[in-house]
Amino acid sequence: MFYPKNISEKLGLDQVIETATTYCETEQGRQHYNRLKLGNDKSLCELQLNQTNELKTLLEKAELNLQIDLAFDIQKDKVQVQGFYYDEEIFGYIRDLLSTLQKALIFISSR
Repeated sequence: MFYPKNISEKLGLDQVIETATTYCETEQGRQHYNRLKLGNDKSLCELQLNQTNELKTLLEKAELNLQIDLAFDIQKDKVQVQGFYYDEEIFGYIRDLLSTLQKALIFISSR
């Protein structure tokens, strides 16, 4: 099936993406949304919707208090530069992220 080139605009996807990017705390997050495109792979769409629903369910569960704070950009290219190091604050963010992931894994494993 063929769609017009401006189908995203006609469906309002551009407005959804623009609104979503205002909630992004990092440049990486904004870039992610700006790369989104309409697709026609039904199975991929269903997979992504199921993943989104699973995360939504996890976040709504009262016994799982996930505080996800990704207000920093980890720049992979800098990690590979000899002599480069992150400051203490970034390691705190990474620790908190890993702690959140561990809580989620324990929660999921127990069910």
